[in-house]
Order: sequence, then C-alpha cells, then structure tokens
Amino acid sequence: NLLVDVKTVEETLARSAKVDRLLYQSGALKRLTLWQVTLVTEPGKLWSVAEVRDTLDIADNTARANLRVLVKEQIASEITANGQKTLYQLKISFD
Repeated sequence: NLLVDVKTVEETLARSAKVDRLLYQSGALKRLTLWQVTLVTEPGKLWSVAEVRDTLDIADNTARANLRVLVKEQIASEITANGQKTLYQLKISFD
C-alpha cells in the first residue's frame, strides 16, 4: 500500500533527524562513522554482531568493532544473553 509506505518513510526520516540532532548536540556525531550512525536510528533495538554484519554487509570483526565504539560512546549497552551471545542495545531515547 503506497499510503503505508509514505507514512513509513516519513516516520523513518523524522526518527533519523532526531537521532542526528541528539548525536550532534552530544558531540558524538563527529566521532562516529556512517555505519555507526546507521545503527542508531532504532532506539531500544537489540543488535547482534551477525545482524550488523548482514545489515551493513561488513565483516564480523568490523561489525563487532563498530558496536564496541557505540558502547564506548555510551550510545549502546553490551548485554550477554543466555550466558553466551553478546547483544548490543541502543540507549538513545527521544524523551
């Protein structure tokens, strides 16, 4: 449905603008790569290294390094699930 697609695009653009504004105001925007900024457009999302690898079409080590930068910048938290798998949860909030 075209109406749903337009609404989805508008919501995505609005969310991206908010993320950019938050990152700019915090000073983090100038320290992040385009890949890292791409990952932070979904507040609260849990990312695995494999999801980042597949989404950005990059190597596992590159995906892991990008996620660790987001943790260092305090944009994401590292979470261990089931004692094995490490996930990264975005801490960005628009409240």
